[in-house]
Amino acid sequence: YENALQAVKRKAAEAHYSQARSLMEKARPTLEDVEAAIGKVEEARKYNSADESLNSYYQELAGRREKLESEIDKLYQEGSASLDQKKWEDALQKLDNVLDLQPKHKEARGKQGLARNNYLADLYLKGHAFLWTEEWEKAIECFSKIAALIPDYGDTKDRLLEAKSKNNAAYQVIRGNEALAQKD
Repeated sequence: YENALQAVKRKAAEAHYSQARSLMEKARPTLEDVEAAIGKVEEARKYNSADESLNSYYQELAGRREKLESEIDKLYQEGSASLDQKKWEDALQKLDNVLDLQPKHKEARGKQGLARNNYLADLYLKGHAFLWTEEWEKAIECFSKIAALIPDYGDTKDRLLEAKSKNNAAYQVIRGNEALAQKD
C-alpha cells in the first residue's frame, strides 16, 4: 500500500511540475504565467517535498517573479513619467510593455488608453499641419502611424491617400522639370 501511495504522489508531483514547465515555455512569460507556475510547483512539493529539483525550480521561479515585478514597476514608472511629460509615443511603448508582462495591470491599462488617445490626436494634428504646409512625406508618416494603430481613426485613410497622391504628383512634377532641364 505504501509503495502504491508513494507512486501516486510521485506521479502527481511530476504532473504539476510538467504543468509548471509548460507555463514557462513562452518566449516571454507574463507575471501571471510565473505565478501559476509557482503554484504548480507548490502543489508538486506537497506530494514530494524532499525532491531537491522541485525546491531548486521553486527558488528559480521565485527569483524570476521578483525580477519581473521589478521590471514591470520600472516600466510603469517610466511610462507614467513620460505621460506626465506629454511624451505620448514613449509612454505608450512603456505601458504596452507593462501590459505584455502583466495583462491585468489596471493602472497601466488606464494610462495606456490615455497615452494612445493623446498620441493619435497629436499625430493627426501634425499630419494635417504637414498637409497644409505641403510636406507630403511627413504627412504620410503621421497618417501611416495612425493607420497602423487604428485603421478607422477619423478620416485618416482619406488623408493618407491625399498625402500619397499629392506626393506622387509632386514627384512627377520634379521628374518633369528635371527632364526639361536636361533637354536645355
